Order: sequence, then C-alpha cells, then structure tokens
Amino acid sequence: MPVDSNDQISSFTRMDTGFNVFVDITKKDEALNEAVSYRRTKEKILVNLAKQGKVGEIFDLYRKSKQRVRLSENYPIDKGGNWITWLLNRISIEAPFFMFINFMEMHDPYPSDVKYPPNEFHLNDLFGIKKIDEGLMRKIKREYFEQSKIADLYFGRILDAIKEVYDNTLIILTSDHGQALKEKDYYGHGIYLYDELVKIPMIVKYPNAYKPKNDFLISLASIYHFIKSTVEGDYELKKEDLIISESYGIQDSLNGIAIDDKTRKEYDVPRKAIFKDGYKLVVNCSIGAVEEFALNGKALSIKDKSYDDLVNELHLYKGNEKFMLP
Repeated sequence: MPVDSNDQISSFTRMDTGFNVFVDITKKDEALNEAVSYRRTKEKILVNLAKQGKVGEIFDLYRKSKQRVRLSENYPIDKGGNWITWLLNRISIEAPFFMFINFMEMHDPYPSDVKYPPNEFHLNDLFGIKKIDEGLMRKIKREYFEQSKIADLYFGRILDAIKEVYDNTLIILTSDHGQALKEKDYYGHGIYLYDELVKIPMIVKYPNAYKPKNDFLISLASIYHFIKSTVEGDYELKKEDLIISESYGIQDSLNGIAIDDKTRKEYDVPRKAIFKDGYKLVVNCSIGAVEEFALNGKALSIKDKSYDDLVNELHLYKGNEKFMLP
C-alpha cells in the first residue's frame, strides 16, 4: 500500500502497479481524478491528447489539482503529511504488510519562496540573472529546518499508528535526494552531485530488536534487495564495493528563462559520480572534466594512485550513453 503526496508518484505514472491499495492525496477531486487516471482514461485522454499534440494539458490538470489541495491545507508548511497520518490512524494494519509512504514536507518550496514561479527562483539565481538575497536565503534555511521538525512529528505519528506490529516490522526512513542550501553557491537539487544532494540519511529499525554490526554507504538501488533478504531472515546489510550516482542536467522546465549557449553548456550537462572506499569522483560528462575528486571530503590531486582506478570503474558503468569520461 503506497500513500503519497507527490504527483509524480501516481496512477498516471503507473507507480500503483503491484499494490493492492494506492492512495494519492494530490487528487481529491473526483472529476480531476477521472481525467488524469492513466488506467481508466488511457485511450480517451492520453492517446487522443498526444495525437493532438496537447499532452501538456494533462499536466495542467495536475497543476490545477495541486492548487486545490494547497488552498485547502496549510501549504507549503504542510504538504499533505497531516492528512496521511490522519488516514493511517484510521485503518487497521495486520502482518504481513508492505507500505510505502511518500512525504513532501522537506521538499521545496518553503514559505519564503512559494510565491515565486516553480524552478524560476533557483534557476535565475544559478544563472546569475537575479541572485537570491542573503537575508532571504537565511530565512529559507531556517524554514528548511522547521520543516524537518514537522516531518519528524509526522513520522512519530506513523510509529504510533503501527504500534501493534512495531516490534516485528522492518522500518526504513530515507529520501531520494537532499537539498543544496547555497553551501556551494547553489540552491535546489537535480543538477549537481554535491554530497548535500546525494549523501542522504538512511535510518533502519530492524525486526525483533536486532542491532546491526555495520554502518556504511549503500545505494538506493540496494533497498529492494535489503528488504527481501531481511524478510527472508538475513538481517546483515551488505556493503557495496562501489556506488554510482548520476544527474542529467536541467531537467526542470526553464519557464521561459532565456539562457545563452555558454550558460547552457555550463549547466545543462550530464554528470556521473562514483564512491569507493571513501573516495569520490565526479565527472562533467559533457566535456569529460573532473569536477570533484576527494577522500572522505578532502580534495585530492588526480595524481593520487586511486584516480585511475575510479576512472576505469566509471568506464565500466558507461553503458550506451553518449558521455565523455576522462
């Protein structure tokens, strides 16, 4: 059973496949729900609009749906988490069960930047068109940490909701990405592979009061196998020899922001990062340039003996993509 407040995790994107129950709180209006449901209106909506070149109208429906939710809730402080926890406290949970819950409270926008058009706020800052005022950035940082308190409150409510099965339940708290708050003169996420964006917390509560023996980096891609092995009785988290992280440039809409070729060449580029034994290597794969090479956060020269090994590993993971690597 997935419960989420992210419109990218929805029946439209077929993320409900394989679940007995799917609850998407971003669509409370039945008419909108009917219009954007991938399964029920595939031929009528998706195919017909695609033939007419009007696929964007589907996303307009999503935006209207989200606007209705925002008007009825304490948005952006509450992005649906209160409703999720309200729901969970009113359903009966019996073992065995699998539940995926997607909270959006930690995600931007925050109260101080919600009045700006989506994406335009941080992209204008990134491109140097209109820099974010330092005072405003300080407010956003404070609001980010306030949002973490709210997320923590909601997580506590979830634990209360499953107290009957808590002892024998595997609980994983993690995220898909972090948020850069100008630590390296960048606000947002999705373009770079800074530690603030790709090194995210993963907190695990094992069944039967088991205490893990190790604490190390793993990739999000490993969580499926970790859950499967734990359910089968193997509680040991397996260390990965190396971890790959990727970004693909400016995935967000530019919202009419005009950028020249030089700016696009600098920012709209694919990047790959590799983590191994404390080392980290980040490559701008548009030009094959090294952007970061470090050991436990301390910058290194490419003359270090591990550099060639990491580059060779990246080449093994290159696949069929048109990436330039060192």
